[in-house]
Amino acid sequence: GEDHPIHTHPLDFTIATPLAIADGLRNTGTTLLEPYIHARFTCSDEHYGRLMSDIIYMRGEATPPMHRKTTIVLEADIPVATSLDYPAVFASYTSGRGVMSAVFCGYRVCPDELGKTMERRGVDPLDRSKYILAARHAMSGTVFDVN
Repeated sequence: GEDHPIHTHPLDFTIATPLAIADGLRNTGTTLLEPYIHARFTCSDEHYGRLMSDIIYMRGEATPPMHRKTTIVLEADIPVATSLDYPAVFASYTSGRGVMSAVFCGYRVCPDELGKTMERRGVDPLDRSKYILAARHAMSGTVFDVN
C-alpha cells in the first residue's frame, strides 16, 4: 500500500510487515534448510573405519578416500548441526595427529523428521484480527511474548 500523511501512522507498517511476511510464507510454501560443511580429514589408515562410521552417524556423505602410504585423506559433506563437536572427537581418537579442515559449503533440505517446530509465543500473525488488536495493545497478550 501507500502512506497518507493524515490517515497513516508508522505503527500501521509495523503491524502490516509481519502480516505480509507470514502471508507470503504461507502462500508460497517453505522448506527448512540446514547448513553443511565440506570437511577434509587426514589421518592414519588405522582410523579409517571409525572416521567413516562417524561420518555416517553425522548424516554425512563421503567421497572415496585417497591413500598415501599409511595415511588416508577423506573428504565429506556433513551437516553443521551434527558436526559441531567433531573436531575435538577427531583429535582425541587420533591422539592429535589427525588433521581436519572444514569450510561452509551451502544449504540442503533438512529431513522432515529432524525439523523442529517451536511452540508459538505471543499472538499468531496468521490470526489477523487478534494480531492487530494485540499490536495496538487493545487486548490482553502481546505480539512478541519475551517470556
